[in-house]
Amino acid sequence: MQNDEPTNDSSVDPINTYVVSGPDASVSNDVSDQSETIEWTASEFIDHSKSFRWYLALAGITIALAALIFLITKDKISTIVVLVVGILLGIYGARKPKEINYKLNGDGLMVSDKTYPLANYSSFSVIEEGAFRTLAFMPVRRFGLMITVHYDPSDEDKIMNLLGKYLPMDERKKDLLDNLLWKIRF
Repeated sequence: MQNDEPTNDSSVDPINTYVVSGPDASVSNDVSDQSETIEWTASEFIDHSKSFRWYLALAGITIALAALIFLITKDKISTIVVLVVGILLGIYGARKPKEINYKLNGDGLMVSDKTYPLANYSSFSVIEEGAFRTLAFMPVRRFGLMITVHYDPSDEDKIMNLLGKYLPMDERKKDLLDNLLWKIRF
């Protein structure tokens, strides 16, 4: 049984634990491939600077939505929940991204100090977000954790070549939620 939780166990045998999908997918059993490692540092998320107008619009929309919910339902708790969510969105929107160290090799993807074995992922995709690119790892399990990782486009060839040895690449477009978050600069 596979575990979607990150692991720090380096004793896992990567040769016998990879799950690969797709008609043309294959795994190299050459132990020398396991030693190739790519390391980079990238932002935790894309930082969209938000102006005073953005926060003013958030406050206006939050108050209008809370008032509408109160007028329709006369429920004070729902109104308070909408106001709290609006405040939390404002606080989260003001947060600046941290720089994160990434390390990729045949054992898996290491994000800061957590290792995510590649065996837990069926494929990866590259998502373009303006001038930036993001890797999205698709979990094997239905409710597994999808991981997204930002990287410098100059490292793309090295990363794609290494990942291609272990996982197939799938096409994935930004979904409706991704597009909405991009438009509101979140």
